[in-house]
Amino acid sequence: MNMFEVLDIGVMATFQDMGRFGYDDIGVCNTGASDELSFFLANRLLNNPQNSVAIELTIGALKLKVLQSTRVCIAGADTRAKLNGQLLRNWSAFRVKKDDILEFGYAIKGQLTYIAVEGGFEVKKILGSSSASRYIGSPIKKGDILNAPLSKNRQKAFYSPKIIPILGYKELELRFVKGYQHKWFDIKKFTTSKFKVSNRYNKMGYQLIGDKIIPKYDTLISEAIAFGAVQITSAGQPIVLLKDRQTIGGYPKIGSILPMDCFKLSQCGANTKITFKEISLKKAIKFTKNFYNKLKGI
Repeated sequence: MNMFEVLDIGVMATFQDMGRFGYDDIGVCNTGASDELSFFLANRLLNNPQNSVAIELTIGALKLKVLQSTRVCIAGADTRAKLNGQLLRNWSAFRVKKDDILEFGYAIKGQLTYIAVEGGFEVKKILGSSSASRYIGSPIKKGDILNAPLSKNRQKAFYSPKIIPILGYKELELRFVKGYQHKWFDIKKFTTSKFKVSNRYNKMGYQLIGDKIIPKYDTLISEAIAFGAVQITSAGQPIVLLKDRQTIGGYPKIGSILPMDCFKLSQCGANTKITFKEISLKKAIKFTKNFYNKLKGI
């Protein structure tokens, strides 16, 4: 069903679900929602299945005309969203009617806003996912018609402050597990150094700048790269690889960041101060399991 018409768009908006898996061997990474927490919360408030397709709005600026009545939820970066000129509450679900205008400004806290619709957006699956990446699918464009199922639910809902995550970090500590190339690096220097997010960051990864962490060897045969892997360039600067990363790379890797810390990083902008904390693999598994178990309980 035709649900929205895109009247205007700013930096970038794409459809995302939890991503596609099992295709790294042909050069296709999993992509999917960069901030799984905000994505999950947007769908959860509408009682959508966890993998329902939502819009991932990067930095902001989007204007939609409503073509059919439905319920919408917004979560993530605060874009001062408005319905017919009236300010909306972030982290909330609300009813929209035919000919309403839903408008999002530029983010004032965080980088990514998730816009979910009741029943999920209807988008063709490619390799088992509706997520757009650099090579699969395409960004949402002005003039596009966005489809979703009809809805009759009129209930409004919102999250309590206890549920809402903090966004717009000025400082962020990233927990990591050492990789098998860790002996190429001075781990103590890495964990006591201070970095900041450079201007070179996107869905592929975040390049950091700060103290130089020079590896003993700066090249190797290209090998598989995991979500959250921290590559160190020959210039001694870290790159944290995220959802739309390449599937192989030739820079040595000092370790990998916990998934939930990657979600936090994806909401950070340039000049955010970054530090790293080493944890054991046992703790990393425990923290990750706890994170996803808590999501199921919301």
